[in-house]
Amino acid sequence: FLSELSDFDIIVGHWPFANFLFHLQPHHKISTPYIIYEAGMIRNLDNPNHPDVDVLKVYKDAPLIVFANVVMQPILAYHHLEKFCTYLPLPVDTDRYAPKENRNDHLIFLHPTRHYHDEKGNDWVIAAFAEYVKRNPTAELRLCDWGGEDLAKSKLMCYRYNLGKNVTWLPILSKPDLIREYQKADAVFDQYVYGATGSTAPEAMSCGKPVCTRIQPELFRYY
Repeated sequence: FLSELSDFDIIVGHWPFANFLFHLQPHHKISTPYIIYEAGMIRNLDNPNHPDVDVLKVYKDAPLIVFANVVMQPILAYHHLEKFCTYLPLPVDTDRYAPKENRNDHLIFLHPTRHYHDEKGNDWVIAAFAEYVKRNPTAELRLCDWGGEDLAKSKLMCYRYNLGKNVTWLPILSKPDLIREYQKADAVFDQYVYGATGSTAPEAMSCGKPVCTRIQPELFRYY
């Protein structure tokens, strides 16, 4: 693998590559320049007690960091990496993620987000939906039945709110299946804690759906 790296003119690496490169460098140096594609991992590296916090050294050695979510910008600036950064919004294939006429006999909300309550705010969505079904008892909330350390907590919340008839748990979805879920939904919930949209918001809006999310005022200029 190391010999193959020298065959490239430049390497664009996500978090696993940065981690690999950090542990590689004490023993082997690579001469191929690399770009870090940052999509969220640096949030964890902002914790000085994180076991991989020293991987930030790889970020600081990169000639360019491309970040895909605007919520990364303040963290990159805090680590004095902003001058090496370029913001490239999460891309959406608008030919595939496209509106499609659909009529439901009841209101359908979609929240296709992994279950990390402290990061995504799934618990806020479930609690708000529990209040909403008191006024609209036929409404449906479609949630992921996979991903995230708080999946069991989300299921317990739904049980305690007696939402068994109103919540549908979705298996792991292929991209075509996810697009169909967007097209079927009447509205889509993204994430709330970070204060910036994830990939859900632009994908859902490309399908012509209204999106509920939270954006920090200081990040408005990126949207």
